[in-house]
Amino acid sequence: MGNSNILSSYRKKNVDAYIIDLNKQHDEALKAKDAEIEALNKQYIELQGKYAALASDVIELQKDKARVANALLEAETTAAAMIEQARGDAEREKTELLAQLEQLREEVIDRNRFIQNMKKETAAACNALKDKLTEAAALAEGSFDELSSRYAAPAEEASEAMDE
Repeated sequence: MGNSNILSSYRKKNVDAYIIDLNKQHDEALKAKDAEIEALNKQYIELQGKYAALASDVIELQKDKARVANALLEAETTAAAMIEQARGDAEREKTELLAQLEQLREEVIDRNRFIQNMKKETAAACNALKDKLTEAAALAEGSFDELSSRYAAPAEEASEAMDE
């Protein structure tokens, strides 16, 4: 009884259209797979030709391998000699550079000492100048006070005389 209600709710026209659509999708998928199979077959045939060409190249490569092996042995011997010479050169250059570095270090130390001495001399000169300026200011202050008192007394007397 439950199935008859479910089937009665579907329309035959819609079901037929759905089946036709599924058939089209299935046919398209089959055509796509057929095209893919055909492409793979072409690739397979190409690869078989390449394999045959490569098989003949293998023999040549084996001959070349023997020649390369001999060349590598010679290259290793030459490289070992070159490396040993480079090590000797590098050691000599290192020794020279270390000597130059020590000389530069000494120059830097001497220059730093010179700069420190210059700083001390400059500080001492600044302090001496400061002391002289302080003395000059004190003298100027004393002179000003003396002049003020010298000229202030007659002015005060004149002012008192006018007040009387």
